[in-house]
Amino acid sequence: MATIVAEMASDLEAVNDRIAAIEQTIAGVVAEHELGENVTSLPGIGTTLAAEFLAHAGTLSIYPSAAALAAHAGLAPISRDSGRRQGHQVRPHRYHRGLRRVFSMSSSAALSHCPRSLAYYVTNGIRERDRSCWCWSDAGAEGSRSPRPAG
Repeated sequence: MATIVAEMASDLEAVNDRIAAIEQTIAGVVAEHELGENVTSLPGIGTTLAAEFLAHAGTLSIYPSAAALAAHAGLAPISRDSGRRQGHQVRPHRYHRGLRRVFSMSSSAALSHCPRSLAYYVTNGIRERDRSCWCWSDAGAEGSRSPRPAG
């Protein structure tokens, strides 16, 4: 039993060494890319996410603006106006899943590493969480508002 555990431990060390070598190779490729330094300077994007972003987005020459990149990643809402119904925006169904993953992973990483991102999230996230966290507010503690029934 002890020999099996020792073999598994040595195999795990070999895998960890291989992962470290691959990460160094990825870091070298990102550093050589023309946009590598710019992409890795963004909050929440390290070398692995930068490599994934550059693989999905390329040289960014196909996007005429930042809004076009956001739309391709599925981050921009789509207008579904018709007749009298105006201002109706919905989440897109067709978008690049890889780019969407890069942006969502970078934003979640930025919350734990970038104080400005966390401050923005705390300031603007309160509006979104107001309904679900009614009891955390002073009004909820005083009982002036009641929670909405589930369902």
